[in-house]
Amino acid sequence: MENAVLLTPTDVNVIRRYVHTKYAPLPGSRKAEIVAEAVRSALERRLPELPAAVKTRMTNELIRRCLVTEQREVIAEDVLTVYESEQWPEEIDSEPLARWIEEKTLGRWTRQQVESRIRRSRRTEVSVAESAEQREAAEVASISAAVDGATEILATELVQSNAGSEPMASASTSALTLTLTSVFASPTGDTIAIDADAISEPARPPSGWRRHAAWLALVLSLGAGAAIGLATDDRAPSADLDSGTAIQEVVTGEEEQKPDIGMPKELRYTDIDEEAVKAYMRSRDSILVDEPYFSAIVDSAHKYDINPLLMFAITGQEQGFVPRSGKNAKQIANNPFNVFHSWQEYNTDIADSSAVAAKLIAKLGASRPEGEEPFTWLNRIYAEDPAWSDGVRQLFDKLANLPSGQ
Repeated sequence: MENAVLLTPTDVNVIRRYVHTKYAPLPGSRKAEIVAEAVRSALERRLPELPAAVKTRMTNELIRRCLVTEQREVIAEDVLTVYESEQWPEEIDSEPLARWIEEKTLGRWTRQQVESRIRRSRRTEVSVAESAEQREAAEVASISAAVDGATEILATELVQSNAGSEPMASASTSALTLTLTSVFASPTGDTIAIDADAISEPARPPSGWRRHAAWLALVLSLGAGAAIGLATDDRAPSADLDSGTAIQEVVTGEEEQKPDIGMPKELRYTDIDEEAVKAYMRSRDSILVDEPYFSAIVDSAHKYDINPLLMFAITGQEQGFVPRSGKNAKQIANNPFNVFHSWQEYNTDIADSSAVAAKLIAKLGASRPEGEEPFTWLNRIYAEDPAWSDGVRQLFDKLANLPSGQ
């Protein structure tokens, strides 16, 4: 009977693909950090109930041994092996661990067998506990070995890639391989470089470093584009894997850390207080509060993921919201965005012109580079008047801050 698998290569790849898709704009190094931390979090949640510090240390050691050094899946029996081979700062109650092993291995290990194995391991331990300095030195050596292992894999793959040779492969088709691909490669196709000399001899880390010890080694691999997977593994991910939950825990606050590129959130589609907007536009004698104008503008905004208030602000800047008492009001209302130069040159209907305007705004917004002010960026293509962005911004802010229902 097979040992229960706690973390498979498929699980890692599910997490990796999820991050790569959801956080595509982020640098490869940041995506690697998110993947590595999500992997660590997913594994830690599957361990038995242990003291928090012990659970974290055990997670790091499992990652170091199984994923980084031995390049294979993590199984339930590995938890017992790690427990036996490590010296812990506090005695762990063996009953929950024994019960967990029995459940995970479906009876391959009985509770009595596990407890007996634990007792034997305790009798062989050194009776005098290591000093704090000795323990720290051991942990530094542990992470150093993990980092060296990841760096060696990376360096080997880079040499092989440069020489045009085949990627590293396991001797067995059922064994895990850590193949460094271009999953997180730069847009130019260049390999992400890692300074092996800078990490081969780590200095004494600052306080709090232990939690991410083995995690660092995993980041080194993933940062270079590591795809951890079985050579012939087509299995589905573990039934209890929730990549969204695992990643959400890692990227709490990630929205604030995203690069300032593309269409900003405040200019993307959202429901608006239509009554408040209509009340304001009536105060401007706007014909656009009538149908089909108002609904057509909102519908086009929704279709192209544009905030309707931005659309109305543009009509305000271009045509003063089209006063119904103005000359040619109904003709202007067909194209209050002045798409294709002006309403005189292009005059179809409001559904068509609003769709053209929304599509253009969406395209321009999506291409906005980091650091460019959104309204100024739209101004570059949409209008020749350099003051256009100031007017649209002021009107947008006005519409966004109307009293409710007013």
